[in-house]
Amino acid sequence: MGKTQYNPNFEIDRRLIAAGASKTIYALVMPETERVLLETIAPSLRQGATHLDEAVFAEWLDIYHDPWTKKQDAVHMEFFSAWRDWVKPAADIGDGFEFLYPTAGASEGLIHLITSYGNLARKEKFEPVIHIFEGEYEGYPAYAESQFIAVRKHSRTRWESTLDQIGARHQVYISQPSAIDGNLWRDFDRFVTRLFERQPAAEVIADVTYVGAVARDYHVSIDCPNVKAAVFSLSKPMGVYYHRIGGLLSRTAMPSLFGNQWFKNLLSLRYGTELMRRFGVRELPKKYAPLQLRAAAKAATLLNLPVEPCDVVLMGAVPAMALREAGPAMAEYVIRTPGDSAISARLCLTPGMSELIWSIVARRRMTAASVSGGPGA
Repeated sequence: MGKTQYNPNFEIDRRLIAAGASKTIYALVMPETERVLLETIAPSLRQGATHLDEAVFAEWLDIYHDPWTKKQDAVHMEFFSAWRDWVKPAADIGDGFEFLYPTAGASEGLIHLITSYGNLARKEKFEPVIHIFEGEYEGYPAYAESQFIAVRKHSRTRWESTLDQIGARHQVYISQPSAIDGNLWRDFDRFVTRLFERQPAAEVIADVTYVGAVARDYHVSIDCPNVKAAVFSLSKPMGVYYHRIGGLLSRTAMPSLFGNQWFKNLLSLRYGTELMRRFGVRELPKKYAPLQLRAAAKAATLLNLPVEPCDVVLMGAVPAMALREAGPAMAEYVIRTPGDSAISARLCLTPGMSELIWSIVARRRMTAASVSGGPGA
C-alpha cells in the first residue's frame, strides 16, 4: 500500500470549519425545504397526517404509473414553467430559449454544452476556445480541459480589455450572481451587450444558479441574442444539492440531451416545482440573512479577519489584502483571483449557518415536546 499523501491545506480547512466557514461552497439544508419533500411525497401530511401508509403514498406514486399514456413527458414542462414564474421578479429570461432540458443540477447541462461545442469544432475544423474570468466556477475549465478545449482566463476588473480577445467562434462562460465573489456583478449586462456589439457571433453561456440565493432586490437579464444558453440549479438556493434539480435553456437544439425528456428524475422535478411554488425567489434568503450575519461575525472573530456578508446568502467576503496579512498559506488557499486584488475572496458560511439553524430547530422541538408532555417533559 502507498503512503497517505499529506494535504498541506488540512490544517487551514480545520481552522475554517472550526470558525463555521469553508473554502468550498456547500448547500444549506433548511427545515422548510425538507418539510416540502415529505409533503411532496405524501400530500396528506399537509392535512395533519401523523403516519404514512400505502393509501397516503398512492396519490403521489401514480406519477410513475402507465408510462404508455406519456403523462410523464410533460412533467419537466411544468417544472420549467414554475421556474420561469419563480425567477420573474429577479430575472428577465426572454422568450428566445425554445429548447428546454431537465438536468441533474447545472453540471450536466454544462458538460453537454462544452462537449457539443468541442464536437462542432472538430467537425467544422475551427479552434475551440472558452473564456472565463479568473475565479469562476471550477467546473467550466475542468469540463473544457477534459475535452481538450483551450481555456483563457481574464481579469474581471479589466473586462473591457477582454472584449477584443474573444473570437467569433469562441464561447464565454459566466455566472450571475457571481461564483467569483458571491455578489451580483454590476457590469454583467454591459459586458454581454458590449460583446454582442463587438463580436456578435461569440456565444455566452449564462449560469444563473445563484438566482434565488440573494435577499436584496436585484434584476438579471439574459435576454441578449448572444446568450446561446443558460443553466440553473436549485442546489444552493433551496439546499437540495443531492436531489440534482436543474435545467438548461437553449436557443438551439441540444441533440445529446434530447433523451432527457424521458430520462429524468420525476421525484426531483416534482419536488423542485413544489419548492418554487411554495417559496418566492427572495423569500428564503431574506429569512436566513440574519443567520448569515451571525455566521459572518463568528468567522470574523475566530479567524481574526474582516468577514462581511455577500449578496449570496451562503457566503462571506474577505478583502484579499486582509488575507495576505493573515499569512501566505491562508491567502494562497482561499484567494481565487490572485491576479485581481480588487476582488474580495469568498468564504462559504454554510457550516456556521447550519449549526445555528439546527440548534434553533432542536430547541423548538424540545419546547414542543415539553408542552405536549412527550420526551423531554
